[in-house]
Amino acid sequence: MDFKELSSFVAVVNYGNFSKAAEKLFVSQPTISQHIKLLEDELNTKLFKRSTKHLSVTNEGKILYDFSVKVLKLKNDFNNKWDKGIDKTIKIGASSIPSAYLLPELISKFKSKYPDVEFDIIQGDSLEVIDMLKESVIEVGLIGMDINDKKIISKPFYKDKMVIITPNNPHFKKLKDSKTDLKTLLTENYILREEGSGTKAAGDELLSSRGIDSNNLNIVARVKSQESLINLVKNGIGISIVSKISITQSEKDGELLTFDISNSANDRNLNIIYIDQKNIKKVLKNFISFTKSYFK
Repeated sequence: MDFKELSSFVAVVNYGNFSKAAEKLFVSQPTISQHIKLLEDELNTKLFKRSTKHLSVTNEGKILYDFSVKVLKLKNDFNNKWDKGIDKTIKIGASSIPSAYLLPELISKFKSKYPDVEFDIIQGDSLEVIDMLKESVIEVGLIGMDINDKKIISKPFYKDKMVIITPNNPHFKKLKDSKTDLKTLLTENYILREEGSGTKAAGDELLSSRGIDSNNLNIVARVKSQESLINLVKNGIGISIVSKISITQSEKDGELLTFDISNSANDRNLNIIYIDQKNIKKVLKNFISFTKSYFK
């Protein structure tokens, strides 16, 4: 038996069912079930009495529960003493979409599990975050583009859908109702994000797959801020391609119209990036592992 199996067992007892235990430990329900099965196989006994509506602990399970609580407390006490004085600050760089729409929830959930961790957060576009990582200004980055660098590990943690946004006015309502084609829609004034933006790179790639070069569009503005771009569209300056999660509320409030132009094959990855190194500090390792699994 190991600590993970004991933690799963204690959680099932405490919360009364497998799914709630999985939610609290941020793992899948099959993982919890596997841990319980391994314990029962090793101890050659049943730990729970199962029925269609009820889950109760056997006498043997009660003995293991008392033991497990003590062991896990000793482990936590040891870790707290061992980690005392160790740097628990994580330096994060994040591009606009992860920073504004994913990082707040991610940090909140992570701190509920690791309350002593502190964060230094720097926002920039995706290329700026990559440069900050290379220069050791940050320890981990969340970006909106794929990279190919042997020194940097890049792992997807979120699937991001791209959409065209337009002002919500009679002209664009008519185009939406008539299900106008993409090329007709792109004759409108167009607003671009700055070079280095993962959103721009994803939009360019999506258009390129349709045989369209974004530089040949009727570009009326280039902006660094995602919020500024959205406000320009709201005020009728032009249209643009943005991340779906960045305009969910604006669409719900009737401030924008959206046009779906992609399918799941065109969704971009948002990636967590970090330097490949052997002696990565524990708190950073925990955050990287947590981020990879949380949005799945």
